[in-house]
Amino acid sequence: TLKGVFAVMAFVQSICWLNIAAGAMVAVCVVVGIICGVKPALLGATVLAYGNSVPDMINNLALARDGFPSMAVAACFASPLFVLMVGTGSALAYGVTLNHGVLTAPVDGPLLVMLGFGVVNLVQYLVTVPWVYRFAMTRKMAAVSFLYYACFNVVYGLVVTGVIRINITL
Repeated sequence: TLKGVFAVMAFVQSICWLNIAAGAMVAVCVVVGIICGVKPALLGATVLAYGNSVPDMINNLALARDGFPSMAVAACFASPLFVLMVGTGSALAYGVTLNHGVLTAPVDGPLLVMLGFGVVNLVQYLVTVPWVYRFAMTRKMAAVSFLYYACFNVVYGLVVTGVIRINITL
């Protein structure tokens, strides 16, 4: 029907507007970073990551408050999983297409810090959620998560700014 066509067109148009707005926000963030002398890697892991994650956090809090804690917890894991799989996959496909079939990823200290903290965090959840917390999400678990994220930010910032150096030999 005509209503269905208009609904699809409105959805596609909203995605286009979001893409334009997101591109403008990233450009403004990069310019401010250049003016202030902040490294792009630090902006990406902090300001842009916060901007990307705050809407998810608000939605998950609203779900939990409205009596849907299982849905909120599922969304906490499903949203980043979607971004990792679909976002990374599409970015890699785009990059490979632009570079004629080969894309070399830069391996540097900040990337290794993210990888290390991410892997340790996943293993920590795999071990503690079933055996320590018995699948009951507690305030202690939330506090540990906040503390771990704070540690990541400190270490990542120190690596990006060169206070901590990670030598990589491949």
